[in-house]
Amino acid sequence: MRLSDPYNVSEFRSRSLVIAVLFATLIGILILRLWYLQIWQGELYREFSDENRFKIERLSAPRGQIFDRSGNLIADSRPRFDVLYTRGNSQDLEMELSLLGDILGWEKSEIDLRLEKLKKSPRYQSQVMMLDIPSSKLALLQMKALDLPGLDIEVVAVRDYLYKEAFFHSVGYTGEIGEKELQRLRARFPQRSYRRGDQRGIIGLEALNEGLLRGTDGRNFLVVDVNGRRVNSDQWEMLPETSRIDPVAGTSLKVSLDLGLQLEAVKAFGSMKGAAVAMDPQTGQVLAYVSQPALDPNWFTQVLTNLDFQKALNREDNPFLDRVVGEHYPPGSTFKLVMAAAALENAVIDGKSTHYCPGFYRFGRRSWNCHKRDGHGRVDVVQAIAQSCDVFFYNVASSLGLDAMFSWSNRFGLGRRTYVGSEVLEGPQERIYRFNTEQTGFIPYQDWVRMKGNTTVEAETINAGIGQGAFLTTVMQLARMVAGIGNGGRIFQPQLVLSENPQDSERRKDLRAEVENHLRLEDKTRSLIIKGMEEVISGQLGTARLSKIPQVQFGGKTGTAQVVDLEVWRRRAKTDKKLEDHGLFVGLAPLDDPRIAVAVIVENGGHGSGTAAPIAKKMVQYYMQKLQTTEVNDGTTAN
Repeated sequence: MRLSDPYNVSEFRSRSLVIAVLFATLIGILILRLWYLQIWQGELYREFSDENRFKIERLSAPRGQIFDRSGNLIADSRPRFDVLYTRGNSQDLEMELSLLGDILGWEKSEIDLRLEKLKKSPRYQSQVMMLDIPSSKLALLQMKALDLPGLDIEVVAVRDYLYKEAFFHSVGYTGEIGEKELQRLRARFPQRSYRRGDQRGIIGLEALNEGLLRGTDGRNFLVVDVNGRRVNSDQWEMLPETSRIDPVAGTSLKVSLDLGLQLEAVKAFGSMKGAAVAMDPQTGQVLAYVSQPALDPNWFTQVLTNLDFQKALNREDNPFLDRVVGEHYPPGSTFKLVMAAAALENAVIDGKSTHYCPGFYRFGRRSWNCHKRDGHGRVDVVQAIAQSCDVFFYNVASSLGLDAMFSWSNRFGLGRRTYVGSEVLEGPQERIYRFNTEQTGFIPYQDWVRMKGNTTVEAETINAGIGQGAFLTTVMQLARMVAGIGNGGRIFQPQLVLSENPQDSERRKDLRAEVENHLRLEDKTRSLIIKGMEEVISGQLGTARLSKIPQVQFGGKTGTAQVVDLEVWRRRAKTDKKLEDHGLFVGLAPLDDPRIAVAVIVENGGHGSGTAAPIAKKMVQYYMQKLQTTEVNDGTTAN
């Protein structure tokens, strides 16, 4: 078709006419809209521009709740009311701040400091004046709001720990983010919108699960007048339809801890220092996690002066120290259980093997005493465990050798981190984010002894045979060691979190403890050790016979760990309590099918039979009664 064709020209003319009409219509709509906004509604919007300002209000998201294994709430969130002031909204800053100071009870010097801070601040940037005001002060401020046009009350969600110091080291606590931490957290969790003054987990589950527990803040567009008062913004068409975005609470956690058992353990310690752990030997779940002394974690959600914090930090009893995993101790005679397993599995002894204990053991020109100076006489492995005969295990250690003892210690999970709580982590992170700076402990070996050069391999071997010398373990390591004996040799990575529960319950994620090692102990080995543990409690000569529990098959092993050299102890222990031996106890119940494993240490508590074993008894007694009650109730329901 030729372009000069008249029919073709007319077709193009009709198309251009349609396009011209469309453009004219669009321009007409724009002109009408401008006329509506600038002329018809012009006075209204000029009034809005002159007398009102937009303001974005941050809506603080609560952290995820923390529940115990039975669903009891142990950590929640509460509203904290913070006072902010914006000098750009002020009409007479000095007079207003003086009024604010009168209401909040500030000294003249405090008012002057805050006034100076405000004068140096950006005109429309709110400045924090006071954190966490009581409800009585909040009511007074609301009554005087018209006289304080620069006033803002910010509601911040902060932690509320329902059982105070009982879960201080396990659940942990939150504190204000420092400048260095702010950058690190923003890089690690960019979607969480961290800012200066926010709270973060400092220790325990709060720190390890920061990415889960922290919620996502919301925001709200507000309209305020020149006096800082909110204006009904429904009429303002310029506000976005989604002017409010609600905050999203953090993921809630259900933990393995048992509320009642935890409180029972805390009560049993009284004023003593130390640590206690209870585990389910069949699952690796941690039932109780106690370190004493402790602090009330709610203290850290309040306004703290540097002086207050330093006083707590410098306390002689060191309540910040997590004695469950953050400190290591000689295991003392509790290690004799591992020695018995190693000797039986390596055929160094059997159930009929005996050694004679005259009250001392001689090697070369040195001698090592038994704790019973007149000796135990001839004892087998069951009797040696029950009566804690040192000489029997000196002989076993000399036959096994230090490196074999090192190997078996390692198999039982001693001398290395347990990585408790890291079931929530994925990949190599577990090697970075250690729970409460968990310690490794230390197991001596021949090359190390030769390198140190301050003792002989033989002497170190004999000392290590009863859990002394350079030997160091954590209470958590001892708990999973005895749990491994109870379950036939499975060494778990201890579990603290049972499930992650976002607000959408359909997305719940259940977790399980990992088996780190499986020893596969011979049935004969396990039965001999269990019999020895039973005799510790039930035998007439058992070292913890006073801790027997009626109608419960309870067994264990006592221990006493030296703090200083024996000669120093003899000279000074009576006048210096800090040089007294540590008391230890590990135990299982019921022995035929263990449901609870415990490990307890009492710092400077002397013999474990007198301090640690009674605490373990109360823990086991409480938990077994609870299990029996639960089983009875379940049976009644089923019938």
